[in-house]
Amino acid sequence: MKKQSWSSGLLVIVVVAVGCGDAADEVAAGSGGGAGASGAGFGLDAGVAGANWAGAAGSAGANDAGAAGSSGMGGSAGAGGSAGQSGAGAGSAGAGPGADLCSGKKDGKYCGGALGGNKAHLYTCASGATSANKSCANGCFNGTYEDKCAAKCCLGKPPGSIPTNGGWNDCPYSGSGRQHMAIDFTSPLNTPIPAGMDAIVQYVRYKNDPSCYKNGGCTAACLASGDYIVLRAACGDPKKPANDLFIRYHHINKVEKGIKVGDKIARGDIIAYVGQSGCATGPHVHLMTASFKKGTYKTGANPSFFSCGNAVNPDSRFCK
Repeated sequence: MKKQSWSSGLLVIVVVAVGCGDAADEVAAGSGGGAGASGAGFGLDAGVAGANWAGAAGSAGANDAGAAGSSGMGGSAGAGGSAGQSGAGAGSAGAGPGADLCSGKKDGKYCGGALGGNKAHLYTCASGATSANKSCANGCFNGTYEDKCAAKCCLGKPPGSIPTNGGWNDCPYSGSGRQHMAIDFTSPLNTPIPAGMDAIVQYVRYKNDPSCYKNGGCTAACLASGDYIVLRAACGDPKKPANDLFIRYHHINKVEKGIKVGDKIARGDIIAYVGQSGCATGPHVHLMTASFKKGTYKTGANPSFFSCGNAVNPDSRFCK
């Protein structure tokens, strides 16, 4: 804005450059222009001109609205100009939405904590933008291959049916039938076995053992053989929160490709396939569970499932 005045006369000529602003600037700065009307000039006409031009500049959201108010020689219209500046600043600060949490991310599903969002939400990223945002009732599970909504803290059953002599019968031993610290689930050979809980792969034994059951029984060496995979539940023991719960799937035929110790497995992920390795009369899953104080077994260590102080009946941890 340029201002010229001649001290020899009462007439003051004011030239104002009016700029364009966004909607927020127009509202806030316009009110500032109104305040400029209090500017009293050296003469009546100059004062009126100062007030009117200050108002116009404020409405346009121009940063120079304050200067327009001060066109009154010696007037107090400068206060109106200050309000105009404040309005313009506020309008600039409020412009534009926040960045998308999936910006720069590969396509896939992510727990919100990894993106700086809600930890209990599962975000689906596609083409650098959020395509879905799901609230997870049990929180979000950070998997190795893909994040998922966490499962309820209970154990899902393996595929198959329980044969007559396949139930738990130990700790304490009832004295009827065989001692059996597990529950058997009979299924066809190579049936996929899904993880029963969100978990860490704790231990894997895979030596491609054959079935060694012969003539109605097994030798000591046969009893010690057989391939299996052990998981450590991500949520701990649902009945003993201070403990880790370990799940062992015995007699497997093979481990799912790519599965290794330390992997984070979500409930429902395929971890192995039904087999009859070791002392097995036919294809089935020999399911064992054991509970230990948290930290007793580091990842990679093989927990003991054969002590009644720690072994638990899998049925007591099944989802009901």
